[in-house]
Amino acid sequence: MEAAAEPGNLAGIRHIILVLSGKGGVGKSTISTELALALRHAGKKVGILDVDLCGPSIPRMFGAQGRAVHQCDRGWAPVFLDREQSISLMSVGFLLEKPDEAVVWRGPKKNALIKQFVSDVAWGELDYLVVDTPPGTSDEHMATIEALRPYQPLGALVVTTPQAVSVGDVRRELTFCRKTGVRVMGVVENMSGFTCPHCTECTSVFSRGGGEELARLAGVPFLGECSKLVLGSRPPIPSLPWVGLTSVPPGPEGEEGMGAVSLSRRTTATCGSSTRALLKALYGHGWFGCVRFWPAEPMLGAGGADTAPPPPLCPAGSVPLDPELTRSLEEGHDFIREFPGSPTFAALTSIARRILDATPTCLP
Repeated sequence: MEAAAEPGNLAGIRHIILVLSGKGGVGKSTISTELALALRHAGKKVGILDVDLCGPSIPRMFGAQGRAVHQCDRGWAPVFLDREQSISLMSVGFLLEKPDEAVVWRGPKKNALIKQFVSDVAWGELDYLVVDTPPGTSDEHMATIEALRPYQPLGALVVTTPQAVSVGDVRRELTFCRKTGVRVMGVVENMSGFTCPHCTECTSVFSRGGGEELARLAGVPFLGECSKLVLGSRPPIPSLPWVGLTSVPPGPEGEEGMGAVSLSRRTTATCGSSTRALLKALYGHGWFGCVRFWPAEPMLGAGGADTAPPPPLCPAGSVPLDPELTRSLEEGHDFIREFPGSPTFAALTSIARRILDATPTCLP
């Protein structure tokens, strides 16, 4: 029988989410960062605990390099990113004297620091604590789970990329979760394709569907679905040559209501100048400030006949490759705030929305 948790620095945290993967380089820190930002923009207070002791990426991704951890009466004060303290960080990267200093520690010392992170960081009141983990199923993972287990049930977000090699390694992570009693909230497929900035068609650079198949075989949710591009309420679209476009009628609010626009297969295949001009104009008039992805369905053409489905788009819960996301992470910018028109924004906010919806039942 497990011992009850003593009141401590985790007492004010409502929900803890682990971000796991059996494979390195799949983007766990990316998902952790953007999930935290999406939850923050949903009005939640979020902390990130970076237990990747040998490769701490969180300080750089939040533009917090060089920040110091200070002592307080309850232990270590995390690094806060704003006056409201809506996002707080803890990482071994804040404890290193030099940013390129290597952490050459054996297991016992790593385990001791992780336990200290759990017990001695004064997080205060948080809605979510996101735990960014290293790849694998070794000492750091066991130490993290054992240190956190007494406080409240854990949920895990398992990250993979579409390739078979990655899926094979991540399958072992799901086995690890079953053996340790960690509930899997869902599988996220990162780098699932490259979305063309001109025509929004998604090209599968590596492979496709590996994460969804993995989730199906493991019997856990896959945070993705087939989708189409939907434009929300924005100023009226200017008069433009709608070459190669089909559309459904707008919603009850008229031209400014909810409508949908899909690029035809012919247009997106050529990605011609008319398409680029149209998309540039749409971006300029703010229409892509409210991009959303919904399950694909037949669309009604201008002549009233059903048209073919739009070209393949990246699933909403699968995170496509995005140069703006990469640049935001390298420069420590808030991608969720700065690029609401990106398909990657829709994918990331969809994941956060599903976690928010599932939290009351998955993480009591």
